[in-house]
Amino acid sequence: MDRRDALKNMAYFLWLPFVWLIYKMEGRQNAGRDRDSIIHVSKDFPEGITFFDSVIACRQNKKVHFLSSTCTHLGCRIQKEEAGILVCPCHGSRYDISGKNIKGPAVQALEILAYRKDPKTGDYLVETHAL
Repeated sequence: MDRRDALKNMAYFLWLPFVWLIYKMEGRQNAGRDRDSIIHVSKDFPEGITFFDSVIACRQNKKVHFLSSTCTHLGCRIQKEEAGILVCPCHGSRYDISGKNIKGPAVQALEILAYRKDPKTGDYLVETHAL
């Protein structure tokens, strides 16, 4: 094997970590999207922002909506709020209560989740896949 072939072979091995990283990131972003799941949220959750595992429940002036707690940057779980702003613990992306991105590195809004009310209890049944 001459020097040129050795350098080509070495270049292939240098790309492997990048390919693996892209594969892992893609898998994290798509994790769970193929299966539908329902999160049960009590109808009595408080005003403001409440965290329920993969769901962020928001109540403002009797209006309710639900957001995915998965940050759109790299898929970290958001479970922190500072003065009405949702904060990603990994890289500091910030979102308002409607899910709109207000500070990067994330550039997309949080996903809005569909929900329905349980006719018997009045509780919310939130679908963890996006609209």
